[in-house]
Amino acid sequence: MNNVTFEDMEVKKYNKQHRAFIKIEDGCNNFCSYCIIPYVRGRVRSKDFNKCIIEAQELVLSGHKEIVLAGIHTGQYNDQGKRLSDVINRLSEIDGLERIRLSSVEIVELDSEMMNIIKNDQKFVSHLHIPLQAGSDNVLKLMNRRYDLNYFRDKVEEIKSRRENISLTTDVIVGFPGETDEDFES
Repeated sequence: MNNVTFEDMEVKKYNKQHRAFIKIEDGCNNFCSYCIIPYVRGRVRSKDFNKCIIEAQELVLSGHKEIVLAGIHTGQYNDQGKRLSDVINRLSEIDGLERIRLSSVEIVELDSEMMNIIKNDQKFVSHLHIPLQAGSDNVLKLMNRRYDLNYFRDKVEEIKSRRENISLTTDVIVGFPGETDEDFES
């Protein structure tokens, strides 16, 4: 499953919608203990950078004002050295495109380039969906997540310091195997 190519799922037009989606990445390398995605979808692979830009330009020309960049791990996008921040920076140059949004991004994938986009790019919407998964370091470890609560909190504070009034949403799994009452209450 490691040699699976990127399945290009281009959509030319979303009828009567201002928002359009571009799948830029698929797969996962994280192997969280609760997740089957690396086994069924394969390892991380990315859409060709130029195809991302051309698809966005075509969607804007057909009337879409917002592009949502989608994938399992959008923050792990990498096409020949072009990263997620490169995609966003290039999309920001498209005339007529008013908003750029991520479907979801892992907290550990918000590197310095992404933090600069959050701070400076006016087309990048003031919303991030960042999965937390658990409010306990013990459960995060059981889940095989790549961060602890302090890292998550510190990064959220950094995000909020970069962009005032940014909206943050998350996912939390409750009742994870091995989760104690103390873990739940923490």
